[in-house]
Amino acid sequence: MHCHPEASGLTFEMLTIAMLCFRFQKLREHLINSTLAPSQQSLLHNSGLTTLFCKLLKDNNTNRTMRIRHLMTLGLLFAFAVTVQAQSKTTTWKIDTTHSSVQFKVTHMIVSSVTGSFRSFEGTMTNSGEDFKGANVQVNIKTASIFTDNVTRDKHLRDKDFFAAETYPAITFKSTSFTEIAENKYLITGDLTMRDVTKSIELVANYKGSIEQGGKVLAGFDASGTINRFDFGLQWDDTLDSGSLVVGEKVDIILNIKLVKEK
Repeated sequence: MHCHPEASGLTFEMLTIAMLCFRFQKLREHLINSTLAPSQQSLLHNSGLTTLFCKLLKDNNTNRTMRIRHLMTLGLLFAFAVTVQAQSKTTTWKIDTTHSSVQFKVTHMIVSSVTGSFRSFEGTMTNSGEDFKGANVQVNIKTASIFTDNVTRDKHLRDKDFFAAETYPAITFKSTSFTEIAENKYLITGDLTMRDVTKSIELVANYKGSIEQGGKVLAGFDASGTINRFDFGLQWDDTLDSGSLVVGEKVDIILNIKLVKEK
C-alpha cells in the first residue's frame, strides 16, 4: 500500500503524516517478516491503521485538531514498531563451561585462605543492541560440585553445616540490572539463592572483548563480589582459642566467564 498526498493545499501536519505513514508502512513490512510474538504480528498485520492515516492526506475536510490527534497516534505506533524491531535483535550467549570458572575464597584460621570452585554449572546471557547494557544473566550451579582439593573438607562443605547439598541441590543467580559504570566495566545486581535464601548481591564485571573463531563469536568477562555466608544460612561458627572464627564470614566470589553467541 502506498499513499500519495495531493500536491496542493498540504499543511505541515499533513506532510508529517505522509512521512510517518510511509516510514511506518516500510517498517511494518520488514517486521512482519521477522521473528515476532503473535501479538506483535497481529498489530503490525493490521494494515487498516496505515490506510486510515493515508486517507487523511486526501481529506481536506478533516479539521486540524483531528489531523494532529491522528498524527500523534501514528507517531506512537511508529515508536512501538521501532521498539519491537530493537527487541527482535535480542542476542543469546551461552556459558562455555569448559573454559569458564566459578570460584570462591574465604579466610581460614585468620592467617590463610581457602580457595575453591564449583565444577558443574550452566548459564546464559541475553542482550539487545551492540553492547551489554541492560543484559540479563541467569546461572545455575550444582551445589554438590563444590571442590577445594580436600576430600574431608569437601564432604563437610556439602553437609548441613554449610551448603546441605542433598536438601538444596542448586545455587542460582538471576540478574536484575546490568549497568555500565565505566568503559568495558559493568555493575551487575541480582538475586543469589542458596539454601532457599534469596538476597540481592552486586558483582563488578570487566568486559574483556570478543572475537570470531571457527565460525563462532566468543566474548569474555571476569567478575567479582563479596557476600556474607551467614546471610544465606551457612552458619557453622567454630572458633579458635582466640575467639576468632575458623572460617571467615565474608566470602569472595571470583568468576571467569567465556560466552558463545548462539545462532
